[in-house]
Amino acid sequence: MPIYATATRCFIEVARLGSIRAASEQLALTPSAVHRQIKWLEIELETPLFERHSRGMRLNNSGELLLSSLKRQQRDFNDVRAQFQALHDLRRGHVDIAALSYLSGTLLASFIATLRTEFTGITFTIFSCNSDDVISHIMDDTADIGLGYPTRNVNQVTSHTYPTSVGVVMLTEHPLAKKAELKLDDCKGYPLILPRAGMEMRDYIERCGLRAWPEQPVVVKTDSFPALMGLVHAGVGIGFVTEFDVAVDPERDLLAFRKLVDLALPPPQLSLMVKSDRILPPATSMVMEQLDQEILAILDAHISSSP
Repeated sequence: MPIYATATRCFIEVARLGSIRAASEQLALTPSAVHRQIKWLEIELETPLFERHSRGMRLNNSGELLLSSLKRQQRDFNDVRAQFQALHDLRRGHVDIAALSYLSGTLLASFIATLRTEFTGITFTIFSCNSDDVISHIMDDTADIGLGYPTRNVNQVTSHTYPTSVGVVMLTEHPLAKKAELKLDDCKGYPLILPRAGMEMRDYIERCGLRAWPEQPVVVKTDSFPALMGLVHAGVGIGFVTEFDVAVDPERDLLAFRKLVDLALPPPQLSLMVKSDRILPPATSMVMEQLDQEILAILDAHISSSP
């Protein structure tokens, strides 16, 4: 053990107990060894540290100053050790995320790849599902974090919500891309790619007026949102999506998004969800915070670059 550590331990115990003999018993050292350490410390600091009396030893002003300094050092050391432990907890863990299928393959794929360059000890399970199933995974504790467009309010779920708009996605050379914004009627006559009946976006856009278009050419119906986006990229037709869906597309520069300005209903809100009574482990809490910041950064970048 370094001599400073031995000397300071002896000093602290003598100061606490007021006796070299009592300190020696506490430290399992001989009284002469404790005495030598105190003397050595006083020689090194060039000042007495105790007032010596027949009934024991009491700190003088110099001793009080040294004891205060050593206590601060111990607190600082404990704080650093706690920070190291917290950092260790952050760097190891497993996080279960339930998310919409499209967001699993775009947002989460790039997010996890970036995160694991620093936090290699964190592993993930991804459940790809619809928004109702995202909530179910949160409620039955099979997922720590959920990401989707919830269609119902659940009191036991706490959400970070992100305002986004609904619009039309198309190739940049499409005729509708020449307009800064669109009305729903502007899409009449153009081939549509729609989610199948019952899916969230299909229900939403029909309630906003699409069901009044019985003659509208629907060229593809699909239960796969990645397929819908792939068909738009292939020039098969146009689709109805949220602004965030386009913002996370790896090839978004090939696409144009135009907001629909006459929709009768408020747009769905992207939500990052956790169960209200869950106390998240450090790694999960960190992932939640980082994902929140990632979503905000994507929205800011996309909105600022939109026409």
